[in-house]
Amino acid sequence: MIYVIPHNYALEKYIQSNKKVQGRLKAFSGSCEKIEVDRSYKIYILDSGAFVLSQNKRDMDDEYMSRLNNYYVNNLSIKKQCEKVFCIAPDKFLNSQQSMYNFFKWRQKGFTDVVPVLQASKKGVVDCKDLMRQADFYSKFTKTIFFSNPGLRGEDAKMYHLNQVFKYMKEELKVDWIHILGAGWSSQDIKDWQAVGYYDSMDSIAYYTEPSAYDAKNALQAINNIMEVAK
Repeated sequence: MIYVIPHNYALEKYIQSNKKVQGRLKAFSGSCEKIEVDRSYKIYILDSGAFVLSQNKRDMDDEYMSRLNNYYVNNLSIKKQCEKVFCIAPDKFLNSQQSMYNFFKWRQKGFTDVVPVLQASKKGVVDCKDLMRQADFYSKFTKTIFFSNPGLRGEDAKMYHLNQVFKYMKEELKVDWIHILGAGWSSQDIKDWQAVGYYDSMDSIAYYTEPSAYDAKNALQAINNIMEVAK
């Protein structure tokens, strides 16, 4: 399992020099900035910014999608340095129907390939049958699917039998890569999610918002501790 480290502008120089870090995530901020990658990574995720939009109670309109596509296209060159580069579909947090509609609309516009995201309908709760239904739909178009964590800790994921969803995606739908967005909020939580299994990577900004959760005094120490736990 690869633990992906999201960008933090104040720490970038130090994160990029840490050879233990094998995955990165950079969220769309609204501009078509060019990302500078000075080393190789196993995976690099370009995020749509959907979570921040949801916090600001905003939706993705056509103009946003167009700028997002330009951002993705402008940064596809990082594929030369990274084994896998994933561009996240224009999803909507906690809204599976809108996420599927946006994915379909994006494809109709002929934009660059993107990775769809499974969405729960409520925070802290998942309906496994509904997640499988979404996976069935998306698997017709791609073999890479992400899951937007609605606020579950690893222990919650085990209680909801989320492993059965991931297992179904891997074994029945032949999905190649599953990433969990926003999970692994502490050293113990990473271990609990590892016990769920059947997924390939996860990420969280908790390394800099709450480094003590990883038995660390600062974000850089938290990253090192995370890399040890996530081996």
